[in-house]
Amino acid sequence: MNRYTQKVDGRWTIRPDALTPSQPGYTGEAADRLAALEELIHSLLKEQAELSESLAHLREQGRTKTTRFHQLLARKLTIGQMMSAFRAFGVISPADDA
Repeated sequence: MNRYTQKVDGRWTIRPDALTPSQPGYTGEAADRLAALEELIHSLLKEQAELSESLAHLREQGRTKTTRFHQLLARKLTIGQMMSAFRAFGVISPADDA
């Protein structure tokens, strides 16, 4: 992976060639990667909410022993683990899960 950040004097900085001042903010490869990461997290949180609804619906129908239920539950747990890793590395805060 091509890193756009580097640690200088104990603080993270973005390489100058990876970010360019622009109106109304900044553009460049680092901004593009940050946007992609934010889109990924948003998509995963949305999917996790949808999975919760689907699992609740299957529970109401008494279909907790079906393959579909187990597949959805596994996906929800996988996303939960990813969110835990994002929190552990400071990518998201607990409030971002809401």
